[in-house]
Amino acid sequence: MKTLKKNAFVTGASGFVGAHLIYSLLEKGYRVTALVRSKNNLASFNTLTKLYPEAVTTDITWIEGDLLSPEDWLGFLASTDVVFHAAAVVSFLAKDKQQMMNTNVQGTAHIVDACLQLGKPLVYVSSVAALGRAEGQVAVNETTTWKDTDHNTAYAISKHLAEREVWRGVEEGLSAAVVCPGIILGPWPKNTGSGQIPALVRKKLPFYPVGENGFTGVRDVVGMMIAMYEESCYGHKILCVTENVSYREVLNRFASGFDTTPPKIALNGWLLSVFYTISRLSEYMGIPFPFPSQGLKSTSLKTRYFSVNLPLLKTFKHRSLSHSIEETIAFF
Repeated sequence: MKTLKKNAFVTGASGFVGAHLIYSLLEKGYRVTALVRSKNNLASFNTLTKLYPEAVTTDITWIEGDLLSPEDWLGFLASTDVVFHAAAVVSFLAKDKQQMMNTNVQGTAHIVDACLQLGKPLVYVSSVAALGRAEGQVAVNETTTWKDTDHNTAYAISKHLAEREVWRGVEEGLSAAVVCPGIILGPWPKNTGSGQIPALVRKKLPFYPVGENGFTGVRDVVGMMIAMYEESCYGHKILCVTENVSYREVLNRFASGFDTTPPKIALNGWLLSVFYTISRLSEYMGIPFPFPSQGLKSTSLKTRYFSVNLPLLKTFKHRSLSHSIEETIAFF
């Protein structure tokens, strides 16, 4: 007897994580209902086809809609087996704060309410940013308590509040799992989010942040999301961090792969203060500047992430960070 394919509903389908998630689901034999704002915005999604040769793209049903308008997509959840919520606005620009609050927080609340209403399990991709970071706080894990500090960006606050919506749903009976990735590296053609890292290296910008952070590959993130659903790892949050490393080391690895000059000037001390002042003025005047002020502050911190919940997953294993960097370089 032929096994029926499972149906997955994916938000943020045309974004970095959502796109890789869909291809990974297709290769595992899922049917996918993909929510996008516009079907005309799939050029980046289509560039990944060559990376997933086993994906059957005819098993995708594309629907247009807005997270803030549940009537656009609620009816499609009735026939799904699981909801993967990957839609989010990622920005360190002050002007995008309200958009992040609307999409990341209110949009997540709508997804949680819909899953509760229809009895569907939810896997949500959060961020290590949702855990918060304070000055001098070096080690962070899933049990770390959020602290309100100046080091929390508007993006971090929006993801923290969004995650609270998921846990609110759990308290009301929702079967939900949360993946908290570090900075995600992987093939993606857009110069947005962590895609700016290889882009900045290719532009030969000479500056590098002095901080450290947790990095991971996009294939690890989506692999963990799928594993948490298939193993019914509900009620838990798991950090997805492959390696804790300095920004300079990551930039150097990309520079080596692109055979270009690595950045050599540290963004600290008086230079950081100057950049921060210029960035704030540029944001106030609406003038583009390559380094957002909130990003300058957060990338100066040295934070390491260690998962205490990873042993809950039996079928998931991290790839090396080098593999993710090499795949990104080959993609370009």
